Order: sequence, then structure tokens, then C-alpha cells
Amino acid sequence: MATQPKPKPRPEPPKPGDPDDENAATTSPVVEEPPQTATNASGNSLTDRVDALFTSQVALIERVEKLEERVAAPPVGIGRRP
Repeated sequence: MATQPKPKPRPEPPKPGDPDDENAATTSPVVEEPPQTATNASGNSLTDRVDALFTSQVALIERVEKLEERVAAPPVGIGRRP
């Protein structure tokens, strides 16, 4: 005689009085801005930080351009004989 499997318990619904769960999906995380002074906590000025970001972006763009050139290059054909 075959037996029936036990039904799985259903998960409990969230409590209606918890405001954190309700707002978690509808609000964005809070981003704290650095203080509005000439230097931040580590001693770097804002212009130094912008310059560092700019140079890193330029380097990244150059790398992407080199990779795009490699992708567009014709195949090398190693191991093939004419």
C-alpha cells in the first residue's frame, strides 16, 4: 500500500506591523556624501581625486580601444600551411 507524502509547510507571511520590510523594496540605500571641505579625511584634495579618476578613465579607454583592434584584426592562422 502506497503512502502519501507529507505536505510541505507554507512559509509564514511577513508581519504587517514591520515598516522596515515594507520600505526595503521601495527605497534606495542612503549614500553619505563626503564633507564639503577642500580636503577629505585622507588628505586628498578634490582636484587630486578628480585627476586620478580622469587618468584611470583614460587608461581604461585606451585598453578598450586596443582590445577592439585585436578583435577586429584578421586571424593569424597558426599551424596552417599554404
